[in-house]
Amino acid sequence: MTKLNDYMDICDADYDELSFKAFVWGKNIKEFLTKDKKTNLFFVENEFLSEKTNLEYPFILLTGRTRDQWHSGTKSQLPKTLLKFKELNFVEINTQDADELGINSGEEVLVTSRRGAIKSKAFITDNINRKNIFIPISNREVNYLTNNLLDKDSLEPDYNHSAVKIKKLTKKDIIIIS
Repeated sequence: MTKLNDYMDICDADYDELSFKAFVWGKNIKEFLTKDKKTNLFFVENEFLSEKTNLEYPFILLTGRTRDQWHSGTKSQLPKTLLKFKELNFVEINTQDADELGINSGEEVLVTSRRGAIKSKAFITDNINRKNIFIPISNREVNYLTNNLLDKDSLEPDYNHSAVKIKKLTKKDIIIIS
């Protein structure tokens, strides 16, 4: 019989081996802590339907973590070694979208939703789909953009589907914002 402690047990992890051999936590779990000992998946329909794009806000804002940052970065932003690979304030945008908007990598951009606007630095990539942009949650200002819609069952916020627009900042914009 599987016990809760079996799920948390990492005593088989060997610190010396971790630099060359992965330790997969939970790989030996044979049954789950449910009545039928099986994993139970529940499929639900998005009743409230996330915010839709339109002509004014044609992009979907996706938020999430980056490799070196955890949640809002309250602890992981302190060690400067974690900041050397990626800045905290950037927005990933698809190459074709950036070309159409005249945005170059490294330029300051303004990202705006119905709730607010933030300045960020463009990072051009083909690793994101067209009409989507990504801003890490370690950039705490992203909360000015996200939708406050909650799923009624899980109470999870709908942070990963906010309609936004993005444009290159001009000198005129910078004066108005500052």
